[in-house]
Amino acid sequence: MNIRLQIHSVMTSWGPVVIEVKGQRVERCSLPFLKDEPQAPFKIEAVDDACSAHYMSELFSGKEASFPQLELPGGTLFQQRVWKAIQSVPWGKTLSYAALAERIGSPRAVRAVANACGKNPLPLFIPCHRIIGSNGALGGFSAGIAWKKLLLELEGISFY
Repeated sequence: MNIRLQIHSVMTSWGPVVIEVKGQRVERCSLPFLKDEPQAPFKIEAVDDACSAHYMSELFSGKEASFPQLELPGGTLFQQRVWKAIQSVPWGKTLSYAALAERIGSPRAVRAVANACGKNPLPLFIPCHRIIGSNGALGGFSAGIAWKKLLLELEGISFY
């Protein structure tokens, strides 16, 4: 049985959020890259899929979004360990890169943990935005710091 890849687009005021689904598995989620702080407030303008619409409306309304347990796509064994550990960081909480490295049993691999966060193919589903520097700094985010700030603020976490 050949399962087709379906691509769903959520149009937002910041650009399209693209979710790729194969069968019941979310393969990839792409956020538009933002170099600077966006001018207009973030809002969802159109969604072409009911499942994506439900998840996005929960996520972007500031409620803890519920979705099925993810099957981790691709990545190295180390990246998969990091991504799995990230999924255990609760909504509205943060964890440092160093604490995450300790949590996976590799306390000296802080930079490798940060690199794995940057390679996360599902940034809305594997919440690497919750991983920050030990000094409280935001660190990086694959789609830009504006997205990281937005996602943290939606969870009630403010950074300035």
